[in-house]
Amino acid sequence: MKKEEIDEIKKLYPNVLIIIEYDPILGITLPDIHLKDELEYILRNYTKHKNHLSIYSYGNETFVLNARLLVSRNLVKPYEIIFIFKGEIITINEYGRLNPWPNGFCDNEEKISEEISRTAFNIYVRKENEAKNGK
Repeated sequence: MKKEEIDEIKKLYPNVLIIIEYDPILGITLPDIHLKDELEYILRNYTKHKNHLSIYSYGNETFVLNARLLVSRNLVKPYEIIFIFKGEIITINEYGRLNPWPNGFCDNEEKISEEISRTAFNIYVRKENEAKNGK
């Protein structure tokens, strides 16, 4: 992130201490086994340096989900964390819900799940039609 972008965020969100930039292409992608350690590191940093802004860039959807969990568990206040995706600022409420939810933001699993459902439904319909037609 550029200094000007950070300064603008500080003006708009003066209480923000954690910025997580979700970048599925250039962001750091961690194996699931290391996500917990990374989140604990961020939480320790957050607790230790209450007046220090920390910026992280990740490409893991699971990381973002776990960061949302920190807020819903009240370990991080919602006004102290924001997410950035393609230059868009995404805020979070106390329940871990993001607003807005831009197209392309952490939606790979959802798209895959939808494709699995469509494929399964098409197989089911085909088998039902074959059974009706005696094939």
